Amino acid sequence: MQRRQNLTPLLLLFGLISFGIAGLSIADMFVPRAFDGILLDASPDKGLRVRDVVPDSGADRAGIRPGHLIVGIGREALRDPDHAAEILSRHRIGDSIVYLVRTSSGLQEVDLELGRRHIGDGPYFFVCALGFAFFFVGLFVLVRQPGLLASQVFFFLGCLFLLFLVCRLRPASYSGVDRWILGIGTFALVLLPPAFLHFYILFPRPAWLEEAREKGQWAAVTWLFGRGWPFLYATPLLVFAVSWLLAAPAVNRAWFGGTPVWNWWILAAFTVLGLL
Repeated sequence: MQRRQNLTPLLLLFGLISFGIAGLSIADMFVPRAFDGILLDASPDKGLRVRDVVPDSGADRAGIRPGHLIVGIGREALRDPDHAAEILSRHRIGDSIVYLVRTSSGLQEVDLELGRRHIGDGPYFFVCALGFAFFFVGLFVLVRQPGLLASQVFFFLGCLFLLFLVCRLRPASYSGVDRWILGIGTFALVLLPPAFLHFYILFPRPAWLEEAREKGQWAAVTWLFGRGWPFLYATPLLVFAVSWLLAAPAVNRAWFGGTPVWNWWILAAFTVLGLL
């Protein structure tokens, strides 16, 4: 029989916080701000490189294209995205400002008219709806079986999916809110592999695991699948910390989808283990 734990109040608090952050992510996209139409590459080693340009925006009309690097705004050399956000905060919708852009042919200056901030699109809001669907399904399961460990992990998994889909897949711009929300989405994606595996260890609990436990076989395996689940959650966090500390700042770390490539390898390995 699965061990019952009184984690439901803490999980509901985590769910409330996750729901609030996801709601803030969506609401923030509708706050009117001066915006150039540039969506940045979310990988930290890309600097202020343009990932995409909003159609019919000031950047689009100025000829800025994906792959270009934003070097300066308003005759000021840019240090980081925070500096770009600080410069844009001084301007209003409709203002014209000079951008210094590095392209394949070299540096060039372009005049850009700022418009109303618009970074969301149909596919992103569909992804948001999918994230909230995961959340409410998990909440339904938790309310119906609040003392069951499998339902608690399933709700936690639903919260992580919500944060990943709404926050990590959010188009990246300059503002600190954008990067704060993207960081939360990255953290959720790092925790998704062990949460996925943890759930499939609990539901349905494999018959071979119970047999091995009763016979005293494969002690390390049964310990990991029984009481060693904190080790599962610690693994991607430890790998993330070690890889970040050991990598020199000048080294371009390999990222994919806004998170280190190694996290996707962990996700693949944990997914295979979960399905097995």
